[in-house]
Amino acid sequence: MDNLTHGLMGLAVAALRRPDGGPGTDLPGSATDRAVFWAALMAAELPDLDIFYGGSDPLAGFKYHRGLTHALVFAPVVALVATVLVKGVFRSARLRPVYGFSLLAVLLAHLTNDLWTGWGTMLLQPFSAVRLGADWVNIIDPLITLPLLAAALLGWRRPALRRRALQGALLAVVLYVGLRGAVHSVLLRQVAARYPQADRTAVWPGMNPLGTWSYAVTLTGEHVTGTAGPGLITEDRRLPAPDAADPAVAAALAAPELQALFRFTAFPIVTAQPAAAGARLTVRDAKYTYFGFAIDLNTAGQITGIEPLREPYGRGH
Repeated sequence: MDNLTHGLMGLAVAALRRPDGGPGTDLPGSATDRAVFWAALMAAELPDLDIFYGGSDPLAGFKYHRGLTHALVFAPVVALVATVLVKGVFRSARLRPVYGFSLLAVLLAHLTNDLWTGWGTMLLQPFSAVRLGADWVNIIDPLITLPLLAAALLGWRRPALRRRALQGALLAVVLYVGLRGAVHSVLLRQVAARYPQADRTAVWPGMNPLGTWSYAVTLTGEHVTGTAGPGLITEDRRLPAPDAADPAVAAALAAPELQALFRFTAFPIVTAQPAAAGARLTVRDAKYTYFGFAIDLNTAGQITGIEPLREPYGRGH
């Protein structure tokens, strides 16, 4: 999810804790109360510091983003960093609730949020680099962000309502995402029934959360894409799957430097053209059409250059 949503979810997670004032008290009064809110907010944001990894590497986003800082085994470390930073300000705050809700915010306000999307997150690092993603919601979904934002603004103007507003918004988000998961399951079965011979099937939402969904399937030698809705499947286009019989394509598919890219591109489109020093390949994805890369190989099949393509893989290709 986007960072605004992560932060708002962190506040909602913190609102699950009863303030030190006891039953019937919604106002955070103690140093611990305030520290829990700040630590949960910070812990919900910290994992995305991995966007600064990799420097000028054109594939840094595939190699590092949603990697180790998003792993389950690393969550306690992220929570500890948030706790130490906040405890430096709220020195009298009790350690256990601050750390506990920091950890809960990492797990529920960041890792789980990212798991809902199709971009996927490497939860199993460092043991596995596989990307896990549910494809239930888009990375930016206003029907998740707006209820949380409205609750946070209401709580800012009327602090006595802060906890109940954030808790209500969190419940609305959980119900909404659960509904999206149910719709995804129905559409996935619907597309699978249309293409029973498919080797791979995926369904994912568009930018409009109330609109139709997109789908892609891999058949023998080609990818098929289209749109899906309840009782409706519209095929859009057919695109060539990678030809592993082409030596240059086979070399690219097996290259260690490109494995992070191919783990992300669920429906890769790889084409090769002869070049003076070997071959130039283009790699795009039938699912995420907004990115692509040009890859140069020498005659030995070794990668000599990688650069982003400026032109996305739109309908004209």
